[in-house]
Amino acid sequence: MNAAVFHRSSPWFCLVALFLIADPVPLQASESSAGFRPRPLAGLAYGPYRAGQSPGSVYPTTNQIREDLLMLRRYTARIRTYGAENSLAAIPALCSEAGLECYAGAWLDTSVSGNQNQIASLIQIARQNHPTTRALIVGNEVQLRGDLSQGALIAFIKTVKAQTTLPVTTAEGWHIWERSEQKPLIDAVDFIVAHVHPYWESPYYSPQLSASNAAAHVIGRLRHLRNLYPGKRIVLGETGWPTAGQTLGAAVPGLEQQRRFLADFRRMAEADGFEYFFFEACDEGWKGAEGDVGPHWGLFDSDRRLKPPFRHLLAEDIAIERISPASGGGFDLWLGTYPDLPYLLESASPGFALDWQPMRSFTGSPETNRTRIAISPAADAHLLFRNRTAD
Repeated sequence: MNAAVFHRSSPWFCLVALFLIADPVPLQASESSAGFRPRPLAGLAYGPYRAGQSPGSVYPTTNQIREDLLMLRRYTARIRTYGAENSLAAIPALCSEAGLECYAGAWLDTSVSGNQNQIASLIQIARQNHPTTRALIVGNEVQLRGDLSQGALIAFIKTVKAQTTLPVTTAEGWHIWERSEQKPLIDAVDFIVAHVHPYWESPYYSPQLSASNAAAHVIGRLRHLRNLYPGKRIVLGETGWPTAGQTLGAAVPGLEQQRRFLADFRRMAEADGFEYFFFEACDEGWKGAEGDVGPHWGLFDSDRRLKPPFRHLLAEDIAIERISPASGGGFDLWLGTYPDLPYLLESASPGFALDWQPMRSFTGSPETNRTRIAISPAADAHLLFRNRTAD
């Protein structure tokens, strides 16, 4: 766990801060700087379906989607979507309300009328001119599934491009993009959206891919595409790790496996400057039966509860931002936190082997990314303090 550790000496404040997180955000002295936020994920793939909902059947309400987006904006700056029908067409407008960037998608398959409706809806979204709508994604893995010919897909892309000034693209597996016969498709899109899923690819490599080496595999595939197309923007449209379901070769689903993969991937992706959407925001039950991995890729479960591994990952971004004297004695700790997430403040006496003891449990301030904790005058003046997420 990476955290900031503060030491208070008496009678004067002697602050020794050991920051193990990279590039901590500088603090302003006033409370108006409460907008501090640990590093969020660059992007999340978002499907809005809850228990009992599914495409073509029962759709989420706009209020349910709004609730999701207000929750997700704490953890990312942008989302991508996969369909433009029914209530899904409202997502870009709701993103604008929430201040989230949106890469709006249209679902294409073998249905002629369905495809026409999706394209018409996507064009309508483009014409709404929401300031946070950043790009349009025409189809998802259409070539991978073989639902449309390359020519038909390019025709849809050109139809959308003729109606908007927004960047337009499509999303495919990374190995689809590397094929030389895909050059007409590459020329047609404004940027490449590639998917890399090490869980599914595990049996095809030696050594097989597991949570411990999967992140390096993903970055390797992105570098490969960047080398193939140096003049083209490369965006990772999907990568992730399931938290339950069947084992596939060396790829074992699990909570700790997801935490390990996400922690490694985020560090590597940011070091290389790759844009990405992590797959996915919330579990979606319609994607498989009991025992399948399909319903278990979310950072949140289907009831919108943050899964434990993501809480642990947030602990790497926790900082004790500053310490200040309090009226009447004692002092205040100002902690970088996420709204409504449970935390545990611990203390220890200085020494070679720190024995951290629980001091106070609390919940992050609901309105800001900073929480103040008052420490009474009776507290040992020489204690060390650290803060971490609580399970």
